[in-house]
Amino acid sequence: MKNVKFNTVEGAFQAMKIEKSTMPWEEGHALITKLQTATGKEAKNIGRKGGPIKGLDEEAWDKDSAAIMKTLIEESFEQNPKALQTLLATGNATLTHTQDKGKWGKEFPRILMEVREELRGKQPAAPAEEVKEGISEVFNENSELAKIGTEEQYSAYLNTVFPDSK
Repeated sequence: MKNVKFNTVEGAFQAMKIEKSTMPWEEGHALITKLQTATGKEAKNIGRKGGPIKGLDEEAWDKDSAAIMKTLIEESFEQNPKALQTLLATGNATLTHTQDKGKWGKEFPRILMEVREELRGKQPAAPAEEVKEGISEVFNENSELAKIGTEEQYSAYLNTVFPDSK
C-alpha cells in the first residue's frame, strides 16, 4: 500500500489484512479510507475476527503479520524522530505490552526492542548531552534506574517528555 497515509500504525496494520482477503475492491477501498483516519482502538475493532474484513486468508496473515508489523513500526519511527528518540531513550530496557494477553502481548515488545536496536545503529552519533540537574541524585537514590539505562539516556528521555524543563 504505497503512498497511502495512516494516522496510526494500527490503522495501516489492519489495512494490510485487506490485501490478504477476498473482499471486493470497492469494499476494501472503503475500509482502507476509514482506517486511514481511525484511532488505534477503532482500527483494531475494524480488524477483529468477525468484523468487516471478509475472506481473510488467516493462515497467510498469521505467517506474515509479525513481519508486516515490524515494517510498519520501522516506518513510523523513521517518520517521527521525536518518537524514535523516546524509544532510543529506553536504552536496553525490556519493554512490555501487558494490556494484550494474546500473541501481541509478547510479539509487540519483541518487535519494538528489535526495531530499537536496528534503528539505534542507523542514528548519527549525537553530541553528548548534558545530564539534567538532579539526575545523578535520582540515580543514587534509586538503583533500579541503572537497570534500564544510563543517566544520559534518562536525561535524554526526560528531554523528550519535558522539553522545556531545566
